[in-house]
Amino acid sequence: MRLGVKQAPAQIIPASSRCTLAFAGMYLFTLVLFARPAELFPGIFGPLPLAKIIALVTPLVYLLSKMGRGERFLIWPLELKMAVLIGVLGLVLAPIAASSQDSFDVLFDVYFKILIVFSLLISLTDTRGRLRSLIVLILICCSWLALDSIISFLTGEVSKTFDGNKLKDTFVGIFSNPNDRATIFAMMMPLAIACGLIRRGLTGLLFLALGGIFAVGVIASFSRAGMLGLIATAGFLIWKVGRRKRWVRWVAGLMLIAFLAVAAPGGLGDRFFHPSKDKRESAEDRERVLKRAAILSLRHSAIGLGMGNFHTYSFKELRAHNSYLEIAAELGFIGLLAYLIMLITPIRSLVRIERRPYDLNEQSEREIYYLSIGLQGTFLAYSICSFFSSIQYSWFIYHPIVFAIALRRITQFEAQAEEESSDTRLAIVTEPEEGRLRGTLWRPQRVGRLFQTGESNARARTALIQPGKFWVDR
Repeated sequence: MRLGVKQAPAQIIPASSRCTLAFAGMYLFTLVLFARPAELFPGIFGPLPLAKIIALVTPLVYLLSKMGRGERFLIWPLELKMAVLIGVLGLVLAPIAASSQDSFDVLFDVYFKILIVFSLLISLTDTRGRLRSLIVLILICCSWLALDSIISFLTGEVSKTFDGNKLKDTFVGIFSNPNDRATIFAMMMPLAIACGLIRRGLTGLLFLALGGIFAVGVIASFSRAGMLGLIATAGFLIWKVGRRKRWVRWVAGLMLIAFLAVAAPGGLGDRFFHPSKDKRESAEDRERVLKRAAILSLRHSAIGLGMGNFHTYSFKELRAHNSYLEIAAELGFIGLLAYLIMLITPIRSLVRIERRPYDLNEQSEREIYYLSIGLQGTFLAYSICSFFSSIQYSWFIYHPIVFAIALRRITQFEAQAEEESSDTRLAIVTEPEEGRLRGTLWRPQRVGRLFQTGESNARARTALIQPGKFWVDR
């Protein structure tokens, strides 16, 4: 009689990866969000709210698909729970806020849309192909924004006098502020470099060139926060990538210093070291509003001011220009804690993924390794830029969080599949014609032939026979 054991699957495919139509909707939404087709082709799209339409239709398609299969709708990682908690706090505090309308505007016009798309992307981005396609899409969409910023600077659309030294607000929506554009450029630069290190040949060089375009785009934006994020992220990448070869660190570091010295416009240095010359904004006003934010965050640590209400209590209706202080003032200590956990959790998982042993000659392992480093650089850039701007309720960080969660899930799926497929499966076949083993310490037992049904394993050669049982020491 043959005692068979079921073979382990070669690959574990999550159930959500079958929701192709829903993922296509999220892919299209990401394209519309970052490419802004209504701005590129106003005569074709006009005022049509493509992003809103897609954001409403895609969840219905996804829910119908899940209900048809009887599967659970969403997965709930810690990052999504914290994002939901921020939304709940905003909704609870809205009725008692000084301006309830401001809270509802932020909630319904921005944040609830983010939550819907964020939750769907987390559940749908669960294979290497989907993760790779989203990263490449965002890099390509943001690259033309960086090119436009560079062209605007080179063609003289940036005023040469320091009192007007900023790019024209040629975009609307999430890219209307040049500082926000600099933030997204600084965040995309490490991802582009990581993709360039993953791929070899012409494709890799193109991704590395995109990284350079993003770096120049930050410089052309005249954003101090973006410049600080760029410098810190570049240093981080040099340290991580050059860890195996120290000479790479020194060469890359010298090249970075030379690049910044040559490429940085003269006015940018004045904005760093002589902020009093900047007539567009007062250094005293910035200092005063930061102190105001710190005081309000301490006074309202238990019950916040309400989402989107900081400007009501601020000086000259100014934002805090610090995401951490502003969310602490508006949502209290719990809101700040949820925000920090949402940022720190993916960073910790990326560090754990990076520390695993890798064979960088294999592209599949090289992809996981460099993506983990690139995403760490993205979070570093956001952490620095958000310290000098109020972007806590904006789209910038949510796609990178999705990428980090997807990378974590993919590595878990693949590790589980590899573990199950590498287990040696032994089937025992007994036949009456076999002889008997006789000994002084055990009674005679019928011995069968051992058949190995899994991958080869040297330990499968040893069989330990105990009274009344067939045991195989694996």
